[in-house]
Amino acid sequence: MVFRNENTGNEKIIKYPYSEYTLLDFLKGIPARFYLGTIRNTFKSDNIKYLYEASKNNEEIQMLYYTLSKGKKAIIPEAMYVYCYRSGGDGSNYCSFNDNLRALEDYVQGYAIVEKIDKGKHNFNISKLNYYEGNIDRILQTREIKKIIKIFTVLRWNEVLSFVGLKLLLKLNHYRLPNFLLKEKRLVRQEVEVDECRL
Repeated sequence: MVFRNENTGNEKIIKYPYSEYTLLDFLKGIPARFYLGTIRNTFKSDNIKYLYEASKNNEEIQMLYYTLSKGKKAIIPEAMYVYCYRSGGDGSNYCSFNDNLRALEDYVQGYAIVEKIDKGKHNFNISKLNYYEGNIDRILQTREIKKIIKIFTVLRWNEVLSFVGLKLLLKLNHYRLPNFLLKEKRLVRQEVEVDECRL
């Protein structure tokens, strides 16, 4: 995939070293955006109302969760398209009219709706770190107190504590997550059988 900044003309080519992407990869925080790869259309008749219940600007988290809960994604190694963007408000894409705080809010909304649908089956903390980290770091770099304080109103307290804890573990472990956090049994919780007739 190629990212092209229309303001500067700079291009960044991103290659992914894998050909499949699963829900477990998503939970481990392995980066791959929802538009990468191909997705089977066998689920197109499903009721996917929750894809629209959160952010209207960024449905990436909901789309990833939904499609990966249906099966693996096949990642095509070649750059099949270019994502062109402008920053600074003079374009028509997401990056041009949304700042890092708005992007963080959109990701938080996406995860909130996914966690509601998921009903506790999966641990999304590491995945959240992957999506929140860049935006939070860029907000902190602005040194604008109002925006920094706003982070704490956007995130839930358990997300703040989890984020800070994971960042400390990264620092202590030479910027690699400890293996025990990436084990499937920590990321995929024991499913509880629920009798829907009694609900």
